[in-house]
Amino acid sequence: MSLAQLRYGDKSKQQALGLCHRYVIPLVELKNVPENVDLVAVKSDACAIRVGNAIILTPEALSETGLELPAINKNHLSKKHSFIYAAGVGHCSKHNFSNAICKLDVRNRKTAVWREKEFYYPGEPIFVKSPTGLGEDDGVLISAVSDSRDNENDFLLFLDAKSLQELGRAKFKTNIPNALHGIFLES
Repeated sequence: MSLAQLRYGDKSKQQALGLCHRYVIPLVELKNVPENVDLVAVKSDACAIRVGNAIILTPEALSETGLELPAINKNHLSKKHSFIYAAGVGHCSKHNFSNAICKLDVRNRKTAVWREKEFYYPGEPIFVKSPTGLGEDDGVLISAVSDSRDNENDFLLFLDAKSLQELGRAKFKTNIPNALHGIFLES
């Protein structure tokens, strides 16, 4: 969705809604696997089937539609993880995740949300781990939030990653483009 659509409420152009999927990619030598047999060896609704000289992957759906810009605790990249954080799609007002920051528990497929006002459009959540935290979700989520009303300030939102409770916000005297990508580095 373009910034103009957000700022002026133009919802005439529909976009595809995001969905969290998990692919399981078997690390096999193609010539050593049978055709038309599921090669996924872990408990999953995903499948991987050899058809001729290709392995066809079918993902497992982890959430309902409406999530975009997923993030996880970087210490869990390419490892088993339990939580995905994402921005809820703002242009679908009938959806559970609209105008929200979401925390998806991939084990039980439940999603918690932070949402405040229908004119707040959170962007990509960034997970910053707690220096002393032990749990996967011990940390803070930071998201740039656009206020679509005229002459209103956008802000950075800080949420506790465990509970999605607001820890604070930093207001700006300028607008932040919605879905702004950011990077936050340890000092």
